[in-house]
Amino acid sequence: MPVYTCTCVQGSLTPDVKDELAAGITTIHSDISHVPPDYVDVVFAGMPPENVYVGGRPGTPLLINGWARRGHPQDATTRLALALAEAASRTSGIPREHVMVVILASPARSAVEAGRVLPEPGHEAQWLAEGRAGARGSRPAASTSPTRPPSTPVEQSRTDLEETLMLKGYTVPLSPKGEANIAPTPPWHYAGDIVGVEFFTEPAAAEATLPEGLDPDPDTSGRVVAFFVDWQFNGEQDEYLDPVRSQYREFFVLVDARHQGRPVSWCPYIYVDNHHALARGWIQGFPKKAGNVHQTRVFASPGKASPTLSPGARFGASLSCDERTLATARVTLQAPMEDPSALLSRDTINLRHFPTLEAGKYDKPAVHELVRMDYADQQVAEVWTGTSEIELLQAPGEELADLAPVRAGMGFRASMSYNVTQVEPLG
Repeated sequence: MPVYTCTCVQGSLTPDVKDELAAGITTIHSDISHVPPDYVDVVFAGMPPENVYVGGRPGTPLLINGWARRGHPQDATTRLALALAEAASRTSGIPREHVMVVILASPARSAVEAGRVLPEPGHEAQWLAEGRAGARGSRPAASTSPTRPPSTPVEQSRTDLEETLMLKGYTVPLSPKGEANIAPTPPWHYAGDIVGVEFFTEPAAAEATLPEGLDPDPDTSGRVVAFFVDWQFNGEQDEYLDPVRSQYREFFVLVDARHQGRPVSWCPYIYVDNHHALARGWIQGFPKKAGNVHQTRVFASPGKASPTLSPGARFGASLSCDERTLATARVTLQAPMEDPSALLSRDTINLRHFPTLEAGKYDKPAVHELVRMDYADQQVAEVWTGTSEIELLQAPGEELADLAPVRAGMGFRASMSYNVTQVEPLG
């Protein structure tokens, strides 16, 4: 249904790059606009170098003009353009400042494909079903000639894709409207208040949690930071206005490590009290489990029931899972943190792991990859530090207590926000 024309200088894109770029455009459009991949057309137009200028001088830009049916939500079209521009720059090697994506729209009734006027956005399933019904109805009742195979592999692939994509959604459950999925399509936006505790465990215990590809950090051996967070989530549909779904609380620990010599953080354990957040976490590689997390809150109106961000203010936090307490913490504030950027100095590394459910292949996961969290527009505010204490408790089916502290570090209280659009595979 959509058509993309990629205009570039002749010879600036190799055949392999064109293949990869066409596949990327197809996948992105299919995922965001819920159109079967076989219906996405990509055309490359090469121009002689003497006919292409940037800023009045000869250049090698990449111009992508797309056509789509009018009626798609504007936020989806914007996300589509941004994703296409990023993929085009990454694939072609052309700097993003020389990549331009323009998506134009006109009424669906102005276009015809497969001999039929295209459907309005949101009516693709009916259009596809009618097309298949029409194809069945046009077949002769019987024939004495040799039977033709019901379809070529390409035709069967298109049919299978159409059947699958009639159900919509970013995560399961896929559904006719695409509203029932546990987690919506990114970007995802987060804001929260943190009660945090830095502590040091036995270096061997910290190292034991590291996956292949990560090494202990010799400069901060055994360092762990525990976070108790009161979160609020938002997608692109003002989800924060539905607090029962958007608000949740979470506990996790980050262990200092190194990846190819670079200081990073690794998250071996994390607990959350909201199944939407749990699903988003698994997609990102956070090994989330269900738990109950509580922490002392701050309110704008001070009083006996609320501490203020001031010297001597005290905060408590706790984690439980399966009705067993796993962690308790106390933080007493002393002063504002002079350089809050220290809290964001390490990238977070996760392991996306999805097992295979097939006899004889349980040890061969379908996905097993280290990824770097790509936090966009990450900010911290009102960061106070002070003294801390934390206790990790033993419980059946848990290994968090193996990171038991042997030395306390600083405690802190802060607010943080960031956005998530992707993770970066580390190979």
